[in-house]
Amino acid sequence: VFVFLLCFLPLNMRSCTAVLVAVLVTAVVTGTPATDSLTDMYAKIEAAQDPAPAALAPRGAQFRFAYIYSDGMVLQRDRPASVWGWGPPNSTVSVVVGTDAPVTAVANADEQWRVSLAPHAASASATTLTATSAGVTISVTDILFGDVWLCSGQSNMAFSMPTMNNDKPKEDMIAKAYATDPGASIDGVYMNATEGINAAANLPNIRLLTVGNRKTCAAPVAVPLHRAIHLGESHSGLALLTPSRSVQLASVCPVSSAVQARSLPLPDEWTTHTHAVTTAQDANIAHKWAQASPANVGLGLDVMGGIGGGYSATCWLYGMELNKKVGVPIGLIHSSYGGSAVEDWISNETLNANGGATNPANLCPGPVRPSMGLPSQQYNGQIRPLVNMTLKGAIWYQGESNSGQNELYSCRFEMMMAEWRKLWYEGTNGATDPDFPIGFVQIGPLGQIRGPESTESENTFAVRIGQTGGMEHGGTAPNTRWPHTFMSTGYDLMNPPNTTCFWGCVHIFNKQAVAHRLALAARHTVYNETALVYLGPVVDSVSLAGAAVVIHYAGGTEGGGLKLRSGYGFEVCAANCGDGFAANLLNGSATGFAPASVASSTSNTVTITPPTSLGGKPVLTVRYAFDDSPSLFFTPSTQPAVYNAEGLPANPGVWNVSAV
Repeated sequence: VFVFLLCFLPLNMRSCTAVLVAVLVTAVVTGTPATDSLTDMYAKIEAAQDPAPAALAPRGAQFRFAYIYSDGMVLQRDRPASVWGWGPPNSTVSVVVGTDAPVTAVANADEQWRVSLAPHAASASATTLTATSAGVTISVTDILFGDVWLCSGQSNMAFSMPTMNNDKPKEDMIAKAYATDPGASIDGVYMNATEGINAAANLPNIRLLTVGNRKTCAAPVAVPLHRAIHLGESHSGLALLTPSRSVQLASVCPVSSAVQARSLPLPDEWTTHTHAVTTAQDANIAHKWAQASPANVGLGLDVMGGIGGGYSATCWLYGMELNKKVGVPIGLIHSSYGGSAVEDWISNETLNANGGATNPANLCPGPVRPSMGLPSQQYNGQIRPLVNMTLKGAIWYQGESNSGQNELYSCRFEMMMAEWRKLWYEGTNGATDPDFPIGFVQIGPLGQIRGPESTESENTFAVRIGQTGGMEHGGTAPNTRWPHTFMSTGYDLMNPPNTTCFWGCVHIFNKQAVAHRLALAARHTVYNETALVYLGPVVDSVSLAGAAVVIHYAGGTEGGGLKLRSGYGFEVCAANCGDGFAANLLNGSATGFAPASVASSTSNTVTITPPTSLGGKPVLTVRYAFDDSPSLFFTPSTQPAVYNAEGLPANPGVWNVSAV
């Protein structure tokens, strides 16, 4: 059956799919755990799928659009849509969209041309983009104007819609448990995986693009940068970065895992440990732009991204809600890589300038975490080729490969966001907002793939706090440190016990809730649905009432009132509490925490009772949702206690009494 089906796949997907199936079969037949074969699987898939730069069309050899432009695409509404391509140096290019007046450009010495189209309102009426040079006309048809969103990260972003059905009985159990949960789905009506895939048949104004993963892209794809942002301009995070760089970045990657595993080397070390590379000429596109359909949304299982599987579940469900609720065409660009770390999505130039462990001028000192990717290579091959297309915003689902990091993750994630915003602003000649919104997902469980729950809680809690910019900024987003962000959380969405997961239960099946929470936040912060409750309850202060502790939640975040779903998740400490923040929970000084019981609640407060083990000492610090993988499916239930009436959970956090 496999050989028969393989014949109908495009040639560049057949070898990749064959490798994936072969590795899966090997793991099953030999009894080898999936995690033992995962690294080999990634390597074999990369070797089969990622074309060498020489296999790509050489720049200037033909007059053409860049590969990210193709029939069925969406261009950004209400801003000048940036369009670029290749052609002989000094050739004049005339570009027309619909009935607009022509816009002209001249190809530069690097054989690149770029134009900015006049802004267009959102439109579901298809139009055509044409470009003419030296008597040759090329075109892109069936174009809509709407909002273009980038979806990036590691395997939980790559996790495809059909992958939720890898264990259909458990998927059905999840769908039943969340059937009418308002915090888990659009309008409180949960769609199972099959329903989510089939919904694509009736959503023609959502268009999908998948970028092929590029682990082995050792130098950045060359794209034209036009407008420079310099230090001192008042855009969030831009002061993190060095002044604007040239078109060709000098970026190469270490060839040995020994180099990768060390602290980030200085530039001369990168020079010492490199090999000859050829700069790729354009993006590697796994699936060109296409109107959403059950066939492309539901193509197959995937946690790698861009290897021929179905579409990213989080990206698809997020785009679906925006299309339904905002009412404009949505273009989704999926560019992720399973197992990658945040450093893999930042340029080598920025890492070396600001993140090197021994660089005295760095902003983010610390080790580079070994991952399935390599530092800067996802940036080189999967981000750099996209920066000339005007965006509305981006969503990011990553952090598992950086578990255990708190402020280091905050710093490097902030660095990544600043660099992306800078590059898109430059690459689209100012058309993309220099503060464009970036939404992120606070990660789910790690323990199911890494051992007992207790061994991962400290690591998971640390990166969850790091993902929000730190407790000093409230443990949520947007916040004063990152005002142009928004978030979802997945910490409470553990799969049912004994789920047959796909390459580890770090991959939670309930992407419906993840995407809905993310879309709610975008609708409020980006699309100005100001009356929408988009966050779970946020702690405002913690105080003592005799021996009891009262947690006060901020007005508005409690929505229609607090709703306790359990008494689980609160811990208190009267001694050996660290300083009350996550960094000190990991150094051995925070050993005094013990579970507390919920005594009562009001619409905006929860009162907890300390355990007798504290010996009557006054509580100094409260911690909530420290566990790696709380779940309503465990017996007894370990579902976190605090939600609001809108079904959104309170985030993990730690607070000093009377000091919030």
